[in-house]
Amino acid sequence: MQPSASIVSSLDMAATHSRSARRVSRRFLALVTVLVVTTHCAPERNADAPAVRSPAAVPATVDDESPPSSPPGRTQASPPSTCDVEFPPIDLAGANIATTEASGIAEVISGRVTGPDGTAPPPDRGYVAVEYRVRLVRALNHREAPNEFTVTQTAEAPTEARAPGSLLLYSGCVDDAGVYEPDVAYFMWFGAGCRERLERFATRALGAPDPGGESPCSDR
Repeated sequence: MQPSASIVSSLDMAATHSRSARRVSRRFLALVTVLVVTTHCAPERNADAPAVRSPAAVPATVDDESPPSSPPGRTQASPPSTCDVEFPPIDLAGANIATTEASGIAEVISGRVTGPDGTAPPPDRGYVAVEYRVRLVRALNHREAPNEFTVTQTAEAPTEARAPGSLLLYSGCVDDAGVYEPDVAYFMWFGAGCRERLERFATRALGAPDPGGESPCSDR
């Protein structure tokens, strides 16, 4: 017995709806699967963690204890106020003070490098003279020391003059130009932040026993 045309048409429509329903069901299940996987894989945010703001929303902080930066192309007006240096032996400084003609503590006003005979420019090799204009901080063994005077140190080229504000514990010989270093280790250099330590050190060196050696200024 053959089914009627209406029955066949109804069966075909039912099959078509069934296939459409299966396609919709598969898409729905795929969408649900993606949502579930995405939800489970997303990192959980710690409720106690602070919220992250964009850089534009974060206000700039100012450190009141930090010194202002120097403008480009300029140096700071004064040297650092720290003194992280090792001081020389006290007996060496004491011997320098006891055996030279002039000693004290001075602060550099300006400095320049010249040739060994005081002419500029200095040579690229060999020895040069470094001439400083200094301000007296404390006279140790320097009679009638002026408030400002010139000290000269011999060095090997190439070299640069110390920065203004640097401190010098000088022990030297006197000539018409001022005070000069007779040999190495008679001029001892320190940063501007070492003033208090240097004055205490100089007081101890001044009271050190006299070694009784020959003065380096006696062979002039």
